Amino acid sequence: MEYMLYLKSIMFILIISFACLLDNAAVVGNVRATQETNNYYGCYSSTSTNNNNSNKDAPYQETIHQTALSIRGILNLSDSNIVLKPSMILHSSIFTTRPADSHLAINLLDQRGRVLAYYPVDIIVSKAKVVELKDIAYISEAVPYDPCTAKITINKDDKELVSQVVSPNVPKIISIKVGYGNDSDVNPRLIFPRTSNITVEWKAQDLDKDQHHLTYSLLYSNDGGVTWPTTIADDIEQNSLTLNADSLPGNSVNLSRFRVIATDGVNTDVRDSDPFSVPVRNIGH
Repeated sequence: MEYMLYLKSIMFILIISFACLLDNAAVVGNVRATQETNNYYGCYSSTSTNNNNSNKDAPYQETIHQTALSIRGILNLSDSNIVLKPSMILHSSIFTTRPADSHLAINLLDQRGRVLAYYPVDIIVSKAKVVELKDIAYISEAVPYDPCTAKITINKDDKELVSQVVSPNVPKIISIKVGYGNDSDVNPRLIFPRTSNITVEWKAQDLDKDQHHLTYSLLYSNDGGVTWPTTIADDIEQNSLTLNADSLPGNSVNLSRFRVIATDGVNTDVRDSDPFSVPVRNIGH
């Protein structure tokens, strides 16, 4: 029982860190989170002349960017094995703080294997008392993203532990609909009583579908998309979700919105729903 509870706490830590990044993201409205095709093709960067994937000579970037790479995972301290969750590229200038010293680092590599940038990694060490989790640590980082990146690695003392390949194409969310129950086309006014069920449904495509599968995150805003404090689902594969309106914070007319984020593991697209209304809960009832 304690083991299962702690597993849930792991996911909570990762989701909270993820939500903080999203809440500060500069993506508002129906916009592309990255370019329609990955722009590392044609990139020729003289940022680093390092050819052996070592981070010692690579630039430690501290400049202000508007694109953040969100990378999360679980590290086994006993054998240095890392299990990564799907990463995301988001428009944001909010980054996690770099530690002064660390054996772990995120490396961004170009097509030629040269290190474009490295970022020392700060880990959150588990304090669980159960045996299965005593050597576990969590990685949840937001770092500036270089558009010439073709591969992302996490290294320990220059030894690669895990990697993510940046595919050539960016996924695209084609549409997002919000409606009653199992029919997202029958509520043109988009006003949902608190006793109703809301279904949000989206369609997406990825030209790299033979190599990668898409996962999605679903967020909710009750201030018209200014902030996104509620993460409803994270890393799901289905293209729709139904929930009860009473589980959502209410607001004035037309201030509710859903946001869908699609990722193929790195490349990311973002799309917001049209605004709708969920009445403020009557505390007296």
